[in-house]
Amino acid sequence: LGMPHRRLNILVMGTDIVYDNKTHIIISESGHTDTIILVNISPFTHKINLLSIPRDTLLEIPGCGYQKVNTAHFIGGQDLAKETLKNFLGIPIDNYVVLHPKELIRLIDLVGGIRLYVDKDMYYVDNWGHLYINLKKGWHTLKGEEAHGFVRYRQDPLGDINRVQRQQAFLKALIYKLSNPLMIGRTPWIIGIAK
Repeated sequence: LGMPHRRLNILVMGTDIVYDNKTHIIISESGHTDTIILVNISPFTHKINLLSIPRDTLLEIPGCGYQKVNTAHFIGGQDLAKETLKNFLGIPIDNYVVLHPKELIRLIDLVGGIRLYVDKDMYYVDNWGHLYINLKKGWHTLKGEEAHGFVRYRQDPLGDINRVQRQQAFLKALIYKLSNPLMIGRTPWIIGIAK
């Protein structure tokens, strides 16, 4: 694919799953955005820069007033989320990527896992949200479910600040993995997941 010919801003959003309060049945698989990262690709410097927006940031959502930024996608999908972030940042957003939990897990398993440093022992169980995290500190090649837990974990002293650092590390590792020539044979399946 190579480097683009002009600067690009791509909004990456990772969503959560929304459950009914009483029945615990899934009512939406593309709910709030747990992860919001603006990816800036510069052909001039040959660099990719990442800017994370913490999910609880209070922003003006067009037509909805001030709310947490992670609700924009839940209310109006990727178009409203994109418009909200474009207005807040004051820059054009050329495209977006939405990662749903199941597709994220499938993608990581498809590429054979992601090599990441787990900065501390992570244990968290959320029966309501069907989230089970049990990771040990150190370098690991994380499978899909483990990588999903890595980016969702937020039991930290700095809450979302620590989590966005892990999310950026994950995204960098994923970009690096996808740039490996050995991934070319898996491109059709990766594109299928992306669609």
